[in-house]
Amino acid sequence: MVSTAAASFLVLVFGVLGVFAVSSEYSSGMILSTLTAVPKRMRVAGAKSIVLVVIATVTALIVVAAGLLAGVAFAPDALVQLGSSVVISGALGTVAYLVLFTLFAMGVAGILRSAAGAIAFVTGVAFVLPVAFQMLTMTGWEWVTTAIDYLPVMLGNTLAQGAVEAGSGPGYWGSLVAMVILAAVTLIPAAMIFARRDAR
Repeated sequence: MVSTAAASFLVLVFGVLGVFAVSSEYSSGMILSTLTAVPKRMRVAGAKSIVLVVIATVTALIVVAAGLLAGVAFAPDALVQLGSSVVISGALGTVAYLVLFTLFAMGVAGILRSAAGAIAFVTGVAFVLPVAFQMLTMTGWEWVTTAIDYLPVMLGNTLAQGAVEAGSGPGYWGSLVAMVILAAVTLIPAAMIFARRDAR
């Protein structure tokens, strides 16, 4: 958990990466050149998604590996635990969380087509929304407690803990499925808009 704690903050960096993967082409006008070279828009969208996943995955693996090395450096006795299922699943869960949040941000940027607007939205989802829901818990509404468990940051925390029995809310695999759905909620509409809307 100590080794993957930075993911809660690095998620914004990955979110910005996802935003710029789309918005940079619109702001520079290069999207017109891209579509001239490859007129089939869904092929363009698919290729951009694959490249983004590869870049995000490699970066996340490096970040998580560095976190594990730092954790072992401060707690040498934990070295024997590196091969345990909990540590491995926690590391891979953190990578999956960062990659899926990157795709979520890519979808937001595809819908809004504005770097500033997309970054503001992604930042709000990652950092502002959890604070807002924590304040809503004072109302005593039961649905608020349930909704908190499905916020991206909470899902990421669950994935970072590894495949252990969850006390409340979705478990490891439930959190992974929820993150996949979250990414799909923005990516699918973004792909449909990209296929139909004028690129200008």
